[in-house]
Amino acid sequence: LHREDSRSMKTTTLNSWKDLQRWLSQYEDKQKEFAFRGQAESAWPLQTSLARLFLAHTDIVKHDHWRRRELKMYRIFRERLLHVCPGMYDTWQPLDILALMQHHHCATRMLDFTFCPRVAAYFALENTQGESAIWVLDKNFLDRRRVEEKLPDYCGPTHDPDYAVFHREQFRQHERIGSIQVPKQLNGRLAAQRGCFFVPGAISVKVKDELVHTKVILSEGLAIESLARLSELGLDRHRLFPDLDKLAQQASRFSVTGAPDFPEPGHDARTPR
Repeated sequence: LHREDSRSMKTTTLNSWKDLQRWLSQYEDKQKEFAFRGQAESAWPLQTSLARLFLAHTDIVKHDHWRRRELKMYRIFRERLLHVCPGMYDTWQPLDILALMQHHHCATRMLDFTFCPRVAAYFALENTQGESAIWVLDKNFLDRRRVEEKLPDYCGPTHDPDYAVFHREQFRQHERIGSIQVPKQLNGRLAAQRGCFFVPGAISVKVKDELVHTKVILSEGLAIESLARLSELGLDRHRLFPDLDKLAQQASRFSVTGAPDFPEPGHDARTPR
C-alpha cells in the first residue's frame, strides 16, 4: 500500500468479512508503522473535536482566533488540574495533559487512533447503520515529511510561558504536517486499545487528504458477520474499555466467596491447602 509522497489519498472498498480479513492481514507484521481510526459513517471527514466545537460557534469564535482560544482552554484546564490535584500532574507534558483532556471529553486537536487495525475495524462497525470507514495513516511518511520541511513533531499548546501562537505566515506551512504520538502517561483504555493520537500541525476544518495514506470503506453488508468474528478474536467493549470500578466491585465481592487465599498457578481455588 505504499505510495509516492506526492500522491492523493487512496480509497478502497471492502464488501465481506473475507475482504476485511485479507485487508487486516497486510498489517500483521507492521506494528506501529501505520495508525488506524474507525468511524461509523464513511461520509464523516477526519476532523478534530476542537474544530467541531469552534465551527459550532462561528458567531463568537472567529477563525483567526482558534489557536489563541485553544491555548486558553488548555491553560485553564492545566492550572485548575494542578490546583485540584497538587503534586499529581506537575511533571506531565503537554501531550499528556491533552490526552487527559481528551479522555474526559474535552475538545482537543488530537484524533484517537490505534496501532491495531482490528480495533479500528471494531469501532467502525460497532454502531454503524450503513457504510463505515477506517482511516489509515503512514507514520514513516508523516515523519519524513516533517523532517524534509524542517517542522517540529508537535505544534500544539503548551504551558511554557514563552509559547505564543503561530504568526499568520506559518499557518499554511504547518497545515501540511501532522504526527502520530503516544503520551508517556498511559491510561487503561489507551493501553487496552493500543491507542495513539494523530496531532495535526494546524487546527483545520478537516485533516487534509494529502496526509492520509488510505481511506477504507466498509460496506453495510459486512457489519454483522465481521463484528461476530472480531468478538471471537477477543474484541469487545469489556476488553477495549476496561472498567476499574467493575474490577473493584468484583474484588470486593469475591473476597467473601470461595477459599480465603488467591489461587496460585496450578492450584484450584476451591482446594484447601
